[in-house]
Amino acid sequence: MSSREKIAERVSDEIVDRLHQLIEGQREIHLFKDRLVHFLTRYERYLANTPQVTRKERRTQVSRLRDKTSGFLSALAELHDEVIRDFDTQLDHLTHDERWEGFDFLNKDQDLPSGDETLKQARVACERILEVCRGELDRLDTTKGARKGSLNPSLDQMLVDLAALYETETGHSARSHCYRDETAKDEFNGRFFLLAKALLDEFVPGSFGTPIALGRRINQVLQEG
Repeated sequence: MSSREKIAERVSDEIVDRLHQLIEGQREIHLFKDRLVHFLTRYERYLANTPQVTRKERRTQVSRLRDKTSGFLSALAELHDEVIRDFDTQLDHLTHDERWEGFDFLNKDQDLPSGDETLKQARVACERILEVCRGELDRLDTTKGARKGSLNPSLDQMLVDLAALYETETGHSARSHCYRDETAKDEFNGRFFLLAKALLDEFVPGSFGTPIALGRRINQVLQEG
């Protein structure tokens, strides 16, 4: 079953009817339901592709990995030859069974397994990791002045989509039907605000924090749009 089909099962006729009546929708209700399923499906796709790590935290983690990797390479380079020989001997013993597994002692034409190469492989792996770290930090520096995107693009897209649907269904501006109202329980009011809150409460609870935060986000998103 596809993601859209799973979501369609969750969007019951009772919920659709309730939301449709809330805004006094004018179009056929099956069209209204189809658009809600489409928006929720796109929300999940956007959410799956939303970065979970901020630029600042990414830089911190990559910098730490770069420094630790560089330090490990320096430690390897400073090892005395005698220490390297001792390590190679111990590593050779440690990986003996793995390297000799499947060896046919009756086959005289078969090459002997190579000696342990853990230190060599570790050095090569660290050099590659260090190169990737430097490239990532360069990319972060290059895009440092770029305009910061939304921290929750999936929610913002949902609100934009829902606003378009609301305006098609009612003929009214979604932005004008989301306004501050200190007399209301949630301190925001308007049919579009109520629609957005009801939909999110039903299908993606906790996605907007508080009702006030949602109202402010709606105004911001629709103003930018």
